[in-house]
Amino acid sequence: MKNTAVNQINSTKAQGHDCAPEPSDGGHGSTELSDLAGNVQTVSQQFSRERIGEVLPAYRRFDQRYAMFDRPYWDPQIKPLKVFYDGFRMDKANIKGGGHSQESFALRNAGWHVSLVASQAGDYAGHVDPFNWGRKGSSKKIEINDPAKMAHRIKRAAMLLGASRVGIAKVDMRWVYSHRFRRNTLQSEAVEIPKEFKYAIVIITEMDYQTVHTYPSALGGAASGLGYSKEAFVSTSLAQFISNLGYQAIASMNDTALGIPMAIDAGLGQLGRNGILITPWFGPRVRISKVFTDIPLSIDRPLEFGVSRFCEVCKKCVDDCPSRAISGDAPTAEGPTKSNNGGVVKWYVNAEKCFEFWARNGSECGNCIRVCPWNKDFSHRLHRMTFHVIKNVPALNRAIVLMDDLFGYGKKMSPEKWWDKHIGD
Repeated sequence: MKNTAVNQINSTKAQGHDCAPEPSDGGHGSTELSDLAGNVQTVSQQFSRERIGEVLPAYRRFDQRYAMFDRPYWDPQIKPLKVFYDGFRMDKANIKGGGHSQESFALRNAGWHVSLVASQAGDYAGHVDPFNWGRKGSSKKIEINDPAKMAHRIKRAAMLLGASRVGIAKVDMRWVYSHRFRRNTLQSEAVEIPKEFKYAIVIITEMDYQTVHTYPSALGGAASGLGYSKEAFVSTSLAQFISNLGYQAIASMNDTALGIPMAIDAGLGQLGRNGILITPWFGPRVRISKVFTDIPLSIDRPLEFGVSRFCEVCKKCVDDCPSRAISGDAPTAEGPTKSNNGGVVKWYVNAEKCFEFWARNGSECGNCIRVCPWNKDFSHRLHRMTFHVIKNVPALNRAIVLMDDLFGYGKKMSPEKWWDKHIGD
């Protein structure tokens, strides 16, 4: 059954503009994969670490057609990278042994299965469209006199349904896409969230710790795909719960709005040098989804636990990035490619270099997650102690980076070792 709340978002359309004829920078239509590494703009103005997260007056809402995963569908410069998507069909996967064996691709694509099936319920639902297959909820609203109590119950419900952590923020329209890009028609349409949808319930889903250590490989991609599949289940189930309470809710993954700034607003983490959300529970090892809703809720506040200070001295993700896509310099307010959303002070990642490696590799890369010193199992007391040292004693940050190397954290696990590990280890 079509979700009427989703219709409210989809009904606000601009005159659809065709993305296909617009040339990319340089206007070349036959770019080879190896040519993309040089497509870097010069970024001159740098900012101090203290200004990370500052939104400048030049900021504009992001048009989804410039998202790196959407550009191969229309941008002739990036079109060769569309070969990456062949790996989701077993008969076209780049099978070559090791972490790219048939077993590894089979597990990777099985991890993605629920997310991909869910996306077939709409126009790439969860990736371009918000999910639209909720059932009719209750016509009677429950009475809410205590938004804080309701927020707690929403989080309890989300955790039961499979969320790893949950935060709540007011919807900030700066993070909502200006336009949604349609891959099947190469058209764009304006995105506006109705004013009654005041709240974003942001959900993070932990990725498997051991599997992440096999990046870059198809096996590592199983952790990413499973994260998205879990998100599809949790976000749509939570939206249905809210609908059953008589309120409106729209489940969303990568579609509709930028997930990382919403997660920061919802008190779930800080932005790292690697361009990824760093959380105090799982480090960067998470996927993000959200539910837009009109149910009255109390909101959470952003966290500060020393990520920017630590990233300033660490740079392990810079050194271990196979495509050299991560900046080792000071923060800037503009990124090196059109897929970067400028106007915010931060460390920008060269998305073209990154995705070019994914295309050559035939599957996802997550080295910047694997080697990050925040990527720890915080159920261990030692790692919790280290977290508190980073938060409260920044003078020891360099020593912690050295210790992380000394103890071998972040080293790649061979796929064979992953497959042969004793169950329970």
